[in-house]
Amino acid sequence: MSVRPITISEQQQGYGAPWTGLLGIFGASQGFLTHLRIHNLTIHSNWMPTAAARFTLPACVLGGAACGMAGGIVLFGSAELRRLSMSHRRDSNSATAITKYSEDFKQ
Repeated sequence: MSVRPITISEQQQGYGAPWTGLLGIFGASQGFLTHLRIHNLTIHSNWMPTAAARFTLPACVLGGAACGMAGGIVLFGSAELRRLSMSHRRDSNSATAITKYSEDFKQ
């Protein structure tokens, strides 16, 4: 049962912000470089010269970003804050939360 509202900062810390976002960007850039290396391309050439490249570019970039963000959550996130945030959401959705606050408080 929630005693006080969880802050937005605590929710973000539960998922490892800001490091998770930075690792996601790093993973996406590494995925892009992997795509270029797989197809022997340069940054100045056509990035999708073949039909296979049309599939590997998004797969490498999105896969790298997902791996980076997952690593950020594991390394820098807090399972306790994520669990607390889910508990607060569950309490407010089931109308059993002790604290009632308006939408103005969330901003």
